[in-house]
Amino acid sequence: MAFLTVKEAAAYVSVHPNTFYRLLWTGQVKGFKIGPSKRARWRIDPDDIEEWLETMGRERPVAF
Repeated sequence: MAFLTVKEAAAYVSVHPNTFYRLLWTGQVKGFKIGPSKRARWRIDPDDIEEWLETMGRERPVAF
């Protein structure tokens, strides 16, 4: 299973990366950080994005 970066996840749901960071920080979308704490990078499981889309009543994007 491949995890997505914030940039990839944002493109997947058609939002700006800053908006996706906000979703992560507020806990609306599950994700995890890898690396040293000050330079940690977020990774997101595509299944967690699908779960969030379902709770928001949005359909899955057509292409990705």
